[in-house]
Amino acid sequence: MGHLLLSRRMVVAACWIGVLQILFGTCLALCGFIELGMYHRLSGDGFWTGFPLLIPGFLAVIALATRRRESMVAFFFLNLVVLGLCIAHAVVSHKEVDHWKKYKNYVLNNQCYERGDICSCPSDPEKNYYVQRCNLFSFGHDLYWAFFAFNIVGAVLSAVGVLLGAVGICREDKQPKEPQY
Repeated sequence: MGHLLLSRRMVVAACWIGVLQILFGTCLALCGFIELGMYHRLSGDGFWTGFPLLIPGFLAVIALATRRRESMVAFFFLNLVVLGLCIAHAVVSHKEVDHWKKYKNYVLNNQCYERGDICSCPSDPEKNYYVQRCNLFSFGHDLYWAFFAFNIVGAVLSAVGVLLGAVGICREDKQPKEPQY
């Protein structure tokens, strides 16, 4: 007796969601590398949702290749975890947008100036962010909006992945056809 298989339609749908997760996970990771390179911030924004978003994406491709229930169970649970991560990171990114907007407005109101190799904002009591050029505050503001948007899309894709995984796990299996000799 062979293994019970998932329907082709189910694993193809999961694979499409997985490919989109790979795309948006890569975008988040690239934004994280941009942030690391331009701002020298080691907080890992973009990495701690970008790379985990890749895992259920690759697992969906494996589910398409094998059509095994075990891969769909892992796809379900990993999407559940990634859904929580994406929502948490979207909240954190949205809070960071406010900080970057404040510094962007400082630059627009001529309250910041470039001194040597750093942009200085003497009117800021917190002095949280240091950048090489003052125009990078505007780019940082846009970058955190990208983090927010990619995390929202990642959360939606993970929620759809959770639903597909639940349906795939609970649905009646098909028996593979026995080869006829």
